[in-house]
Amino acid sequence: MNKERLTTILKAVGRFFKRTIAVWIIASLFLVASLGDYIYFRTFDLVLLSVEGTDHDSSLYYSTIDNDEMVYFSLLLTSNGKPVQGHSLVGIGKKGGQVKVPRIVTDEEGKATFEFAPNPQYREPPTLEGEIYVYDEDNSVIIEFRIERYFDITMVKRES
Repeated sequence: MNKERLTTILKAVGRFFKRTIAVWIIASLFLVASLGDYIYFRTFDLVLLSVEGTDHDSSLYYSTIDNDEMVYFSLLLTSNGKPVQGHSLVGIGKKGGQVKVPRIVTDEEGKATFEFAPNPQYREPPTLEGEIYVYDEDNSVIIEFRIERYFDITMVKRES
């Protein structure tokens, strides 16, 4: 093998290793950042504070006549046990109704309240099963790790 060919091969091997090292460094940085993001995500908690009906008590009713009956879900978002202000919570009615305003920002006390309205097509049985899915959009930086919760409700038909 001549000297020029050997030099060309060694340069190619050198470029390969430099590129491989660069890729490994970038992948390692991404992995470390993602791990940090996961650890940060694990500090959050989303807790149900209360569920109230239209009458602002624990009686959860639905009406077969109109859609003025509401259920209010009050939630608390914390990080390391302290309230988190300014995070965007998304609520989705998964069963039995819909959330009136699907995106709410937590207040200075870390609280947010969603309004759940029963769906008219589910109004005939004596009880109505509902479910709301809530997640925090803002609790991760690199990869989307969501703090998410499902909340079930049972409403009874209001006697006219």
